[in-house]
Amino acid sequence: MESLKKLDNFSRAEQSRLRSSRDDALRTAHSEQSRFKDDVAIYKARIDRLQKHILDKRVADKSLFMQCQTVGSRKLLKKLIKNGIAILGETMCELKVDKNNWREVVDALEIIDLLDDDLVAFPEFEDEASMTTAEGEARIGGT
Repeated sequence: MESLKKLDNFSRAEQSRLRSSRDDALRTAHSEQSRFKDDVAIYKARIDRLQKHILDKRVADKSLFMQCQTVGSRKLLKKLIKNGIAILGETMCELKVDKNNWREVVDALEIIDLLDDDLVAFPEFEDEASMTTAEGEARIGGT
């Protein structure tokens, strides 16, 4: 009978230990899941900023190119006029209007800024990578 009591006490202690271990594992899993969600949110925000920057830049490129085209065309025509080649006054006026219009368009552009680490694939490993590079350079005799 006494051995049954000992076995029962042992069994209860073991069950308690197993429950505690399970609870610890669940807490750890929840903590890791929460940390993972936070990491995913950080990476998603970085990717969203990159995507918006690239899309904004694509939209801006046409306006920037058109502004450059009008400025360059005016400079060229001014040189031609200096060299005695006749250019219609209305052409120069149209280019001046175009230049001013494109400048307004370009000035109104809003391109989302990137943060310093947005172009670093894994910023959490950046310190390790630079340390490894510095250690390697030191061994080779670099700076």
